[in-house]
Formats: sequence, C-alpha cells, structure tokens
Amino acid sequence: MEKAIDEWIAERERDGIRNNTKAKYLSAKLLGWCQRNGIEFLHQIQKQALRKWRTEEWAYRAGNSASLKVHWSVLNSFFNWCVDGDLLESNPCPKRKGKITKPDVVSLTPQEMDALEAAVEKVQTPGWTDERRLKMGVLILIMRWTGMAICDAVHLERTAHGIHLEDNTVHGKRRKTGKRFSVSIPEWLVSRVKMLPLTHPRYFFWHRRKDGTELRGTVQLFGGWFSDVFKMAGIEGHSHQLRHSFATYHLSRGVPVERVAEWMGDSPAEVLRTYGHWIPARQELSDQAMRDSWARMGLDARGNPIIDATAPNKTSIQ
Repeated sequence: MEKAIDEWIAERERDGIRNNTKAKYLSAKLLGWCQRNGIEFLHQIQKQALRKWRTEEWAYRAGNSASLKVHWSVLNSFFNWCVDGDLLESNPCPKRKGKITKPDVVSLTPQEMDALEAAVEKVQTPGWTDERRLKMGVLILIMRWTGMAICDAVHLERTAHGIHLEDNTVHGKRRKTGKRFSVSIPEWLVSRVKMLPLTHPRYFFWHRRKDGTELRGTVQLFGGWFSDVFKMAGIEGHSHQLRHSFATYHLSRGVPVERVAEWMGDSPAEVLRTYGHWIPARQELSDQAMRDSWARMGLDARGNPIIDATAPNKTSIQ
C-alpha cells in the first residue's frame, strides 16, 4: 500500500497535477485506515470495508456533502491508477448514490466581520503572541477586501505576484482554478500590510516554529487560528465566509458578474452559479429593471394598465 501511494504521488508531481496537497492528505488518511485494519497490500481492500469507512468514520456536516464527493473522487483516482498499472484487477471504491447538493452560501454581515477583527485582540489561547495577532488581523482584512480564499491569501507573495504596495493592488493566481486575478485594496490597508514583520523575503505570512526554524504558512495552521477568532467573536463559521461576503456584497450592489469573477479568479459562470440565486438585492435590481420597462410601456409598478383620465373606462398602453 505504502509503495503504491508513494509512486502515485510521485507520478502526479512529475505530471504537474494541481492540488497535490489534497492527494497527499487523503492518501495518508487511506494509509492510516489500512494500518488500523491490518491491511498491507492493495488486494486486501474490500469494497464493503471502504463503504463502511466512508459512512461511519468520515465526519461531514451532511451525508451528501460536496467535500465528501471531492475527497472520494481523489481516492477513486488513486485506485483507477492502480488498475491502469495492473496493481489491481478492479477498483474497490463503492459508487456513491444520490445527488450531491452544494451547501448554501452563508455570508457575514459587516457587523460580524468587524467583530472578527476585534476578536483577534481578545483571543486568550496559548501561543497568541503580538506577532500572531498582527498577522491574523491583516490576513482577515486582506480576505475581507479582496475575496481571496485562505489557501491563496496565506501564500501571498511580496513579489510581482503578490501585493503591489505602490499602486494598492493585489495580484495573484487562484490555486483552485489556475486563473490570475487582480483587485485593488484601500490605501490604509496597504499601510497595515507594511507593518507585517519581514520574516521571509518572498512571503508575507511566513510562520516561525518555536525552535526558530521557518515554516511556510499553510491552510491548516492559519485555519486553526481562524477557529480561535471565530470562537472568540461568538460566530459559528469559517474563513471562506469572508470570500462569500466579498462576492455577495459587490454583486448585490450591481457590480457586473464578469468583474467580480475577474477579482476573485473564478469564471463568471461559477460566480453566478454560486452566488447569483442567493442575493435578494440582485433580484431587486432585476425586478426594478422590469418595473422600468413596464413604465415605458405605460403600465404601473405592478404591471397593471394605467387608466387614461381623458377617456373614461379606457386604458392606455404604449
């Protein structure tokens, strides 16, 4: 098992396949499960055992979680690779039944985002030094004002691919889609970014271990710190809600979907699919456009014909 996983990961890296971090994480999870169950060789894995592992041991908010679909597809690709390489006769992954539903987008209110920023200074969890508070405070602000996902924000560079401190612009490449993005940020936020300690010449959010060695910022590390901040603020949520809030705020105020997608490093179709139906204010803009069109036709705000006062019992429709 261990040899097959190592060869699979190495081949993915040689082929330049993105998101190899998830593949390493899930293959390690699979290997741990095999070790707990005394499985040393690929042929020992049974479909029913995998089904039981998936349904009884994996903790998801819902049985049809979109994350479960993604994670299982990664493991499925590993077993397909094994079949293609004649390491297995067939793929032991059980097929999923039922439709995967995407969870509703939950946006943060401006008051909740302010509460998160304030909570950074109040967290009492051991290890929360002044440097960590500074980093987390700036990270929250960057994610709030750019809509960056945490995996992109914590790898923000000081180079040409990161923040241009001269023109108040953040440039990056969305790790999930591979699309480049560019979004302006307030001048005062640039001033806050400049306050970050120079712990690495390339990256803004570089963490140093207790023993003094350097550790590049990771989603798991900063994600744990985000949990502390959300708990302190009394908000049940996660860091990706800052991205949701960025999208819904601008879309609800009439910013074109294409522009928001450009800022976020996503396709217009994906932005519209994720956020378009959720935003009441966007529907109000659509409704107002229809009312304006009705008015040009001589109808009132409810679409009813306007009575012509000069001609009794006669309506006027242009």
